[in-house]
Amino acid sequence: MMAISLFLIASFLAGSVPFGFLLVKVRKKIDVRKHSSGNIDGANVARAFGKGLGILTMFLDCFKGFLPVLVATFLGNRLTGVLINDLTILASFAALAVVMGHVFTPWLGFNGGKGVAVALGAALAFSVGEALELVPMPFLLSLGIFVITAAITRRVSLGSILGILAMPSYYLYRLIAFNRPDTPYILVVWTIIALLVIVRHRENLARIIKGSENRLF
Repeated sequence: MMAISLFLIASFLAGSVPFGFLLVKVRKKIDVRKHSSGNIDGANVARAFGKGLGILTMFLDCFKGFLPVLVATFLGNRLTGVLINDLTILASFAALAVVMGHVFTPWLGFNGGKGVAVALGAALAFSVGEALELVPMPFLLSLGIFVITAAITRRVSLGSILGILAMPSYYLYRLIAFNRPDTPYILVVWTIIALLVIVRHRENLARIIKGSENRLF
């Protein structure tokens, strides 16, 4: 149990690395939180300092979400030294830990990013690891809804919200249809992750309702 707790703490700390803040600080000698929306995520970095730096931020945020979940999925038994009957449960909690680390990073006064890229990376690792195949269905569903929504509405924030909601929706369907024993744990964890992302987008939601949210083009 101690080893599992330490692993989840390590996942939280991995998620807490504020790549957007660090990249802008190193490259531009500026605090990204004082520009545009004040957020440390890739979208704001791209908006304020260029697409190149923004894309790099998104990639690194995705990667830090991807790695701990992948480790939990494939190496959980070896890391913890105990037998975990279903590693998808450990991977789910690793996903929650890494997203919480990004959203509540202790290095920036527990006020981090919105968690979309990190959750996306975690979803990819979780989906691939769970299926043990190259068809990560929950991730593809989430990504597809994000891309289609963003393309139609031209609002990345709305695409992000609906995209992340696809994860718990998929596992709710699987719980009803197949009633796998691990699904309730997975459903609860991904619901919490989705709620975290939605709460972090509350200002965007208010602007969407008012019709004043920024568009892609």
